Amino acid sequence: MTRLLILLITFATLSACGNIGIRLNSPYNLFTYEFEKQRLQEFISEQQVIESGAYYLGEVEGLSCLGERSVQSGGYNPTEVNSIAIEQLKLEVVNRGGNGYWVESCKDFTSDDQNCDVATVCKGKAYSY
Repeated sequence: MTRLLILLITFATLSACGNIGIRLNSPYNLFTYEFEKQRLQEFISEQQVIESGAYYLGEVEGLSCLGERSVQSGGYNPTEVNSIAIEQLKLEVVNRGGNGYWVESCKDFTSDDQNCDVATVCKGKAYSY
């Protein structure tokens, strides 16, 4: 932990002096995502979306895939599997610049990937209001 802190301080100092920065593929870093995720509005029906005056941004989906590690720890909890898929869906909403979402469905499916014993996909819609 101390090494990480020293590394971050050193990097911050060098960045301030040398106009150096880190560029990520994602427009959002982890801290931004966690902050934005807390501000997301979950809609529970199309009627609620209409009443809010939200602007439709597009279809979104999230995928969860649990493998052998989960089997060894005592099996699968369906709520956990859905939660992971919904978290991925929320990430896509944030990446699109949305602040609202509606989960239409979550379904289990089989995957051709051998590392995926249980897979769930949640589909929904992203909104901005």
